[in-house]
Amino acid sequence: NAPKYLQEKSLKYVFTQAWLSFLRMDLPGPILKKALNRLPEDIIKNMTTPILLSDILTNCVDHQGLVGILALHGLFILVTEHGLEYPHFYRKLYQMLTVSTFLTKYRAKFYRLVDVFLSSPLIPAYVVAAFIKRFARLATQAPPHGALLCMTFVFNLVRRHPPCTILLSDNGNRGSSASDPFDAAESDPAKARALESSLWELETLRRHYHHEVSRFVSVFKRDMSKRNKYTEIDLEKFITRSYDETYARENTKRLKMCAVHFPSTKEGHTLFQ
Repeated sequence: NAPKYLQEKSLKYVFTQAWLSFLRMDLPGPILKKALNRLPEDIIKNMTTPILLSDILTNCVDHQGLVGILALHGLFILVTEHGLEYPHFYRKLYQMLTVSTFLTKYRAKFYRLVDVFLSSPLIPAYVVAAFIKRFARLATQAPPHGALLCMTFVFNLVRRHPPCTILLSDNGNRGSSASDPFDAAESDPAKARALESSLWELETLRRHYHHEVSRFVSVFKRDMSKRNKYTEIDLEKFITRSYDETYARENTKRLKMCAVHFPSTKEGHTLFQ
């Protein structure tokens, strides 16, 4: 038999204490990011009591940028696999969804994790609806590559959660751009009244200046109640897109139709006559 200090239980205890002591230090940003990135795959599964990470991760969630989302990933593991109760999880995630995330170098990592967090079928419909509305609003403000990613999230979330198909209703009583019961300023998705609203933003996006965005809206014409007929849209098609790639795609595209004169007015005059 191996000495006690070489037995698995003892090694895991020392490993746990070492990582807890390390993460409690005032670490530089790059080191903290690397450490948090390793937690879900390499660290948590080898700890004796992973739940002890909860205070450290809760403090890190309040950081901006990649540190916050990586800490949220660690909390997600603790909640789903180790019984941690963290009722503010989706509120924190909701607050992280801003237009600025589409312009950061870590957006691919960020939105892959967002997709993981929103894949649970146990999320209440009113919370999912708030995320759908948040993505729809972001699509109207984001650059084209961000709008495409937002609409992919909208489509996939509506498909995953059938009660949210009511947001696609054309009933004028469910809100419009002029009178929308959805509270976009509310930080808690549970209180945003999203299920009382509708996705009127899609009509705005139908008139988007970028042709890919306006054409994408047509996918919502499908009967979303028949969810088994449609598969989810692959996020990877849009998750790494950027301004540079969008420009390059448009700049190398052959023009099939191009206006060669100014349109005429009702009186028969051209625009500048």
